[in-house]
Amino acid sequence: MSKPKMTYFKYRGRGELSRLVMAAAGKELEQNIVDVPSWLKIKPTTFFQRVPFIEIDGEEYHQGNAIATYLARENGLYGETNLECLMIDQVVQLKEDLLLEEIKTFVGSDEGKDQAAKDLRETVYPRIMQIFDKLIKQNPAKSGFLIGDKMTLADLAILEASQSCFQSNPRFLSSFPDLMRLREKVAAADGVRQYLATRIQRGI
Repeated sequence: MSKPKMTYFKYRGRGELSRLVMAAAGKELEQNIVDVPSWLKIKPTTFFQRVPFIEIDGEEYHQGNAIATYLARENGLYGETNLECLMIDQVVQLKEDLLLEEIKTFVGSDEGKDQAAKDLRETVYPRIMQIFDKLIKQNPAKSGFLIGDKMTLADLAILEASQSCFQSNPRFLSSFPDLMRLREKVAAADGVRQYLATRIQRGI
C-alpha cells in the first residue's frame, strides 16, 4: 500500500482525527493542505466534491470519519470485537454531532452565532462532556482509556472532540476528571505528543 495522502484545509475540523490516528501509529500521513480558492479549483474533479478525502494506491476515498476508522483499523487502533467497534463508532459519531454544533458559531448571522455559542456553553458541552466522562469511568479495566487497557480511535476522538472546549474554557473541563485524565494520557502518548507539540491551533 502506498503512503496515504489526505487533502484538507489547515484547520482541525473533519481531518484532525485522521492526523491523530497516524501520529499515534507512528506513521506518516502525506498532506495536501488547501485553501478555499485552491479547493474550489479541484473540487469538480473529485468524486464526492467534499473534503477531506484520501488517496491510496491511486484511488480516492471520502468522508472524514470513514477515513479515520479505516486508518485506525489498519494500525491496530480499532476494536477487537464487534461490540468494541460499536462503542468506538458511537463516540466518533458523537464527536461529529458536537462538531456540527460548533460550526454554527462560525456561520450565519451574528445573532445566530451568539446563540449557538451560548447553547454550546450552557447545554451542548455540559451534556457531551458528561457522556464522555461517564463512558471512560465505566471501563471495567479502569485504565483511563475508553476500552480495555490500550488506546483506540475512541480515545483520540474524545481528545479531539473536547479540544475546542478545552481551548476556550479549560476550567470548565476540570468538572470531568476522568475526561481530563484521558486527555492528558492520550496527549502524552508517543507520536501524539510530538504531533501536538508542532500543530498550529486554528479554529475547530
